[in-house]
Amino acid sequence: MTEKQLHKLRRQDLLELLLAQGREAAQLQTKLDEAAARLKDLEETRTRFIERMDEKDDQIEKLKPRLDEKDARIEKLTARLNEKDAQIEKLIGRLNEKDARIGDLTTEIDHYRSGELLGFEGDLSVEEVSRKLNAVFNAAQKAVTRYLDDVREAHDRDYIEERK
Repeated sequence: MTEKQLHKLRRQDLLELLLAQGREAAQLQTKLDEAAARLKDLEETRTRFIERMDEKDDQIEKLKPRLDEKDARIEKLTARLNEKDAQIEKLIGRLNEKDARIGDLTTEIDHYRSGELLGFEGDLSVEEVSRKLNAVFNAAQKAVTRYLDDVREAHDRDYIEERK
């Protein structure tokens, strides 16, 4: 509205205009107060949020050494597991060797049982049987001695490995 138009208005129109502006100003003031209250609430929420985040950061900082310790313990356990796996592989290899040796001995025992190895066929003199039996007993004694030596050696290796 121009100044000229404003001067032309009557007093009642001016009052109505003034009242309308007053009501509008009051509504705007109410909205402004509401917006200020919301802003204040948001600021308080933001402050609480920042405080909580700071608390969480402090907790994380306190937990970091414990996490590092756990990581170190996990690495040690992994290393020990790898060592145990290597020992198991060695034992499996030794078991395979023992199985092969048992197979060889079983075959040898079968030859002894069959009599083929000793040549017990036909009529034999007592002296010949005695000689062959002595050879069998000597071979058995050698096999037992060899077996006991192997057992002692395995026991010693196991004992040394356990002490490590």
